[in-house]
Amino acid sequence: MTDRKMLSGLLAPLPFPSPSSDIRLALLHLPTLARILAADEQLVTALLSEGEMQVYSRYSYTKRRLEWLGGRLAAKDALVGLLDPPAAFSFRDLSILPDSHGRPVLHAALTRALSYGLSISHSHDYAAALICRNAACGVDIQACSERLQMVRERFAAVAEIQLFAASVPDLDRLAILWSAKEAVKKCCFGDQPTFFGRMEARGVCERGHALWDVAFRLEADDRTRIGVQVAQLDHYFLAWVIGGDHA
Repeated sequence: MTDRKMLSGLLAPLPFPSPSSDIRLALLHLPTLARILAADEQLVTALLSEGEMQVYSRYSYTKRRLEWLGGRLAAKDALVGLLDPPAAFSFRDLSILPDSHGRPVLHAALTRALSYGLSISHSHDYAAALICRNAACGVDIQACSERLQMVRERFAAVAEIQLFAASVPDLDRLAILWSAKEAVKKCCFGDQPTFFGRMEARGVCERGHALWDVAFRLEADDRTRIGVQVAQLDHYFLAWVIGGDHA
């Protein structure tokens, strides 16, 4: 059984096609992963590199350990989906370790150099991962929680909230803005702790059922713009952005 087949029951289907042949998104269901690990904890050693096992073993809090593991497995599935041929690589050959800022970075024990952007996120029951070729990227998944109302002044200006069609519920608007800004942060401001003030939503377009494009201006230069795609998955919102030529 291949590593990807071992994860087949964990990965949630996405209700939209892959954005590009150079991009892969993966969504993993964490409660299902927890049940599988409860039955066979040794499965982890077959899917993680030695370096990853060292990081994994440091987590004493079960929830955080599960989120960390789920994000790495989702990322590896997405990455192997881009490799040619995918069957030639084991998950243990693909090591995703944190850099000095805690961001996930791919280290591959392969015969050729790989150049991929990588981003990971998790929220409640899901871990999400985004992989793209030769560009920075960012992904965020956010549950549509009432807690967003409590912090709305931190991240959502009145003018940004008013960009949405009147039919979009207020809480959905906040979840879309939060997830989109978090994705931009990971793509463009990953090494900077303060970022909400460095971007402003300038346009929102609903281009299909539960699918939005959000355009941002970055910094104070009105010429610097980046586009984010956001999809609604039940009561979650999944946002992704690709830097460089894909923005």
